[in-house]
Amino acid sequence: MSRRAEVGVVRVTEDGPLLVRGPIRLVDERGDEVPVRRRVNAICRCGRSATQPFCDGTHKIVPFSPRAVPAASAEGPAGESPLAG
Repeated sequence: MSRRAEVGVVRVTEDGPLLVRGPIRLVDERGDEVPVRRRVNAICRCGRSATQPFCDGTHKIVPFSPRAVPAASAEGPAGESPLAG
């Protein structure tokens, strides 16, 4: 298996879930593993899905608009990500 095939890809959808394609290990806030049964998983961003942490389409019927952070303001000094460290 190539290195590229081992890397999961996360796609941010406009006003919808995060689509995660590829092998992943998903854990909840307590560190417990969440069973993943699909090759592509839709992760809820609106917080209202009945199937948390997965999306059930609720974002289509509730007021929801994810906050976007402009790329320039998300970077720290010298172009560093605030998550780097």
